[in-house]
Amino acid sequence: MATKIIQVPMDTALLKRVSQRSRRGFKSRADFIRLACEHYLQTLDLSDAERRYAEGYLRFPEDDALARSSSKAAAAVLPKEDWT
Repeated sequence: MATKIIQVPMDTALLKRVSQRSRRGFKSRADFIRLACEHYLQTLDLSDAERRYAEGYLRFPEDDALARSSSKAAAAVLPKEDWT
């Protein structure tokens, strides 16, 4: 993986917290920041996917009759489960 070194201005208090946390199991502050960025981007990607999913349902709402018939069909073929 090609890397590029960057400078990131950071509030002193935040830098202190990052430094403290990075000492607990990370090789370096850079590793900690890199992982934090990746985690944040994954969170944004998931939020985008959830938004698109919800928008799809708003554009094409589930038909109640279809949902009921699908539920009955599934109940007919799936084994009974004991929920007690």
